[in-house]
Amino acid sequence: PRHPKGTAPAPDSTGIRATYHPLAHLAYHVGQIVLLAKSFRGDDWEYLSIPPGESEAYNANPVLEKSSMYAENVERLEDGA
Repeated sequence: PRHPKGTAPAPDSTGIRATYHPLAHLAYHVGQIVLLAKSFRGDDWEYLSIPPGESEAYNANPVLEKSSMYAENVERLEDGA
């Protein structure tokens, strides 16, 4: 149920419902912060997950993402193997 801005959720709302909105709001702001940080760093930005253009190498063997073989998969795909 909807409630006036600045008031607590209706008593029949579940904990999940009461938590969802602020959690989604927080996620939105995290995205904004990452976007700003990425724009400030420019080409020096280091991805914490799969960098753009490397999905194919990751999908070839996702369990190797953090191993030394991940770099080998990237090289193999770049060489056209």
